[in-house]
Amino acid sequence: MFDRYQDFSQLSPCNPLHVYIHVPFCPRKCRFCIYYTIRQYSDYTINSYLQAVISDINRLALAHNLDSESSFLLTSIYFGGGSPNVLSASEIGILLDNLNLIGEFSADAEISMEAFPEPDLYRNLIDYKHNGVNRISIGVQDFNASVLAASRRPAVSRQDVKTLVDTCKNLDLQVNVDLILGLPTQTRSGFLGSLEQLLAIGPNHISIYRYISGPYSAAFRLRESEPFTKLERGELIETRIAAVGMLEHAGYHEYAADHFVQSVASQCMHELAEWRGEDVLGIGPGSQSFLINHLYRQMPNLKSYREHISDGAVSGFVALTNTDLCRRIALLGLTKLMSLNVDLLQLRFEDSAYSVLKDIGRLVGGGYLRRDGDEVRITASEYMPRVMFELSNFANPELRQKLIS
Repeated sequence: MFDRYQDFSQLSPCNPLHVYIHVPFCPRKCRFCIYYTIRQYSDYTINSYLQAVISDINRLALAHNLDSESSFLLTSIYFGGGSPNVLSASEIGILLDNLNLIGEFSADAEISMEAFPEPDLYRNLIDYKHNGVNRISIGVQDFNASVLAASRRPAVSRQDVKTLVDTCKNLDLQVNVDLILGLPTQTRSGFLGSLEQLLAIGPNHISIYRYISGPYSAAFRLRESEPFTKLERGELIETRIAAVGMLEHAGYHEYAADHFVQSVASQCMHELAEWRGEDVLGIGPGSQSFLINHLYRQMPNLKSYREHISDGAVSGFVALTNTDLCRRIALLGLTKLMSLNVDLLQLRFEDSAYSVLKDIGRLVGGGYLRRDGDEVRITASEYMPRVMFELSNFANPELRQKLIS
């Protein structure tokens, strides 16, 4: 049986380490949400979660026999959810303090926290900052109340979001705002109207995600009983092109797929590290790790997560061969980082890159990819699903599911 603590003990502290902490608490379950959440919780439930995460961190530190001379350099921490702002600033601070058992925070460590834009959240931002958070990611998705209602999500006030963004800027916190393109009942003009409102607010970072009705989402389970109109594929492409034009006109540039910033300083270090294939340690129920060419997911709920802290068991594990790893790096480069240096890929993986480079060559020949010197890029955004399918088609079945999910 795979033991995550034993696996972690083999990881070299020479490389930077990125940590994702899943905070599952959220008073709502939106139709599009594919992540593990707990909607009904009490102070006891939250305390049980905190104790489990702290125990997990302690076991990781003990497994590696870490001390001040051999600890990891923690470069980015990401609190995802759920709605991590269900935890108080002091509770976030406690978790960050315990991470010191694993490693030392780098001088420019990015510590991100996702947050639902509650009306009074802005009052707590200074406390989150004092406890270490330096980047806030706000899930708006759309400013149209009827669109949000179709996804079972509470309405979001533009003024509340503006207050949050302005407060973040005044506190020198980086701030991202998410929108989702393709939500049920959403129209082209409605989405672009939401984007126009967001551009007037002016966060440092804007993410535009595509609506996905995955098998773990409520939308997937209710797809027959609650049919909604949605933008067709051509409309989605046209809307995205228009959105990118608006963002560029407002001074934003796309540094990674669907991620836009006004300056390099606002790029998300944690996501870039993940897409470059760097080591990411997942902590908390349902979180995913990529360490030493191993992909694995933590136990899927709080109960099983607590039960298996003693033995380090996980709910899913894939050991990547060099060819698998090469394929993963190629996919992430093309679909997330928007560019892949094929010469560096061949230099790094040598013979293991043969089949991957052959697939890339076929996609270039078909017009789905274009090559400019050493760099290869997807020709147009509508070709992304084809590129993802083709490059994951010959991976082992478990890896392929992870690559295209």
